[in-house]
Amino acid sequence: MPVTIAGKYEVLDRIGGGGQGTVYRVRHLFLDEIRALKVQADSGQDSQDPVLRFRREGRALARLRHPHIVQVFDLGRDADQYYLEMEYVDGPNLAQRLKASGRLPLREALAIARQIADALAYAHAQQYVDASGTPQPGMIHRDVKPSNILLRRGDTTDALLADFGLVKLGEGSDHTQLGSLMGTYRYSAPEQLGLKRGGQRAPVDQRADVFAFGLVLYELIEGKPFHADLTSEEVFARLLIDDEPLVPTFSGPVDPELAALVVAMVHRHPEDRLSGGMAEVVRTLDRVIARLPADEPVPD
Repeated sequence: MPVTIAGKYEVLDRIGGGGQGTVYRVRHLFLDEIRALKVQADSGQDSQDPVLRFRREGRALARLRHPHIVQVFDLGRDADQYYLEMEYVDGPNLAQRLKASGRLPLREALAIARQIADALAYAHAQQYVDASGTPQPGMIHRDVKPSNILLRRGDTTDALLADFGLVKLGEGSDHTQLGSLMGTYRYSAPEQLGLKRGGQRAPVDQRADVFAFGLVLYELIEGKPFHADLTSEEVFARLLIDDEPLVPTFSGPVDPELAALVVAMVHRHPEDRLSGGMAEVVRTLDRVIARLPADEPVPD
């Protein structure tokens, strides 16, 4: 007998999961369309009216209209779990692609980077009312990483950013819980892991997305993660304890403006990072892409 969720989603198969819930490929029984459904158990920590809170979250997420952000259709609660109905993207994620192919051709890598940078720049400019009813100047993704970048099957340069803002679903405050980050800390900004300066914890805002995307951009260029071969303890020490600057190095020649962009994005302290945010990232990538030769070769 088919398993259904909320009386309208027939579960076809499980396509992913982790600390922030499980994702299923489902059939919307009323519309007869294939969708992705993310299901997350209620943490029981919410001190606010969950219906009101998720209605606010749903409005914010569903208003995001960008060709490179996975579309959200519905957000609700079924028994003791929350669900998010999303566009189904039938290709691999970027982490899978990089694992299978290694370093991508530079033109392809920068095309993907430019699309996701534009998606983040757009979302960072979208004002909304958060779960507590507080107006915010723009949305923050909080979990930018290759596995949250989806590629359409048959077009490896058509990329979409998934899981926008979902790191907050099921939490009773706006503070990211360390436990929820343990599976994704290798792409987290230091302030998300508790970075302090002058005894004060650094705020988590759009600059955290800039840092995380800087690590993704580095990996697209270099073909390996910034923290490759480091243990979890070494990553935390590198981000929070060590005094050495976080300076990405490249194994081969890289356009100087592109290399400088990555360096500017991954400074340890938010106030030291790229001042122009993701809009500046988009402008820089446009200039770098325009300089690529038409026959730019596939790197070895």
